[in-house]
Amino acid sequence: MSLWHLTVSGNISGSPMQFYIAYERVKSSVVDTVRWARRIAAEPTGSPARGKAVQELTAKINRARPYWFQGRSGVLAADRVASAVTEFHEAQGKSIPGV
Repeated sequence: MSLWHLTVSGNISGSPMQFYIAYERVKSSVVDTVRWARRIAAEPTGSPARGKAVQELTAKINRARPYWFQGRSGVLAADRVASAVTEFHEAQGKSIPGV
């Protein structure tokens, strides 16, 4: 792990394990954003399943936020996540059920 840390960390401070945990949180957020966005888009607006998926994705992004958005305070709101998914799918020419 020390070699990996030296290879990818650049100016990151902290132990190799702290860096690895931060890296995994950000990576997981990126990967899950794609998965969860598909789940969110597949559910009608206002459905419990869509609301749950939005909450799960929002929580995942907010766990990574201290590492991903350094220097920004606060948390990302669930309604912003839902609207970003809708905007993205509309820009791709895909409809969102119930919208």
